Amino acid sequence: MPQAARPLGSAEVRLPPLRGAAAVMAGLHFARRTAGGGPVRDRVPRRAAAEWSGLCGPGEGIGAPPPRSGGGAGPGEGGPAGHGGRDVMGGRGYGGLAARRGGLYPLAAMILLRHGQSEFNLHFAATRQDPGIVDPRLTPLGHEQAEAAAETLLATGLAAGGAVRQILASPYTRALQTAAPFARRLGLPVRIHPVVRERCAFACDIGSPVSALVADWPEHDFSHLEEVWWPSLGEPTDSVIARATAFRAEMASLPDWRHTLVVSHWGFILAMTGQSVGNGQWLRCDLDEPPPAAVRWQHH
Repeated sequence: MPQAARPLGSAEVRLPPLRGAAAVMAGLHFARRTAGGGPVRDRVPRRAAAEWSGLCGPGEGIGAPPPRSGGGAGPGEGGPAGHGGRDVMGGRGYGGLAARRGGLYPLAAMILLRHGQSEFNLHFAATRQDPGIVDPRLTPLGHEQAEAAAETLLATGLAAGGAVRQILASPYTRALQTAAPFARRLGLPVRIHPVVRERCAFACDIGSPVSALVADWPEHDFSHLEEVWWPSLGEPTDSVIARATAFRAEMASLPDWRHTLVVSHWGFILAMTGQSVGNGQWLRCDLDEPPPAAVRWQHH
């Protein structure tokens, strides 16, 4: 069992050695952290899309808080910082990077990104009770996760150089805030797509009316949405799976579906892939592959 890293800012940081493709990708950039009031540059490269074998799962970055006990990847996941990804078909991959002679290259596939930690996630992770926050915003950690995801996806080539040509986002504020760093870096508009919204099960899944969204996000087009665009609480799981099925068909009919970033939510990504992801984590979704045979709706 590899030895856990010491807190950043201590005299020394020790991590297990990188292996194979992880070692290649880890040289992309270094993490700068602040500790004790002054800048500290650790000499261990940030994970980028690679993982330290055996130390942590996909999506966990250096300095990120560990998953909370009893938290898991459900709606209350405080979540590790989003420095990694998972290939839907490939298990524990290197953020969807495939080996080739002379280096690595990104495989073209739609990217499903879960929003960063929201105010709801923060409180739900601590209490496992619905705090009653309607359309919550991102926490400071959630903003960091969104920025880190954008930085990493661009650094690894998964979202750079035309790899992402369109950004789709749920109308919830937490998804729009997570999409913002990508739109800023890529110079792309964010297309609002209500089909990729969360399953309406908690107070956080009560959205903001279109009139409020237009005032808060004048750069986005909400004209195709009803004033109240979310359903009543208690949305059946079959409804979410039906939305995922319809979205798969819609996207598969488009020639550039492989160049799409979708900023969505735990429940919708679960319905699309059968996999549960934490805040700020992403999956590569290949629509040429069949949908999941079964979806387990369980918040760990």
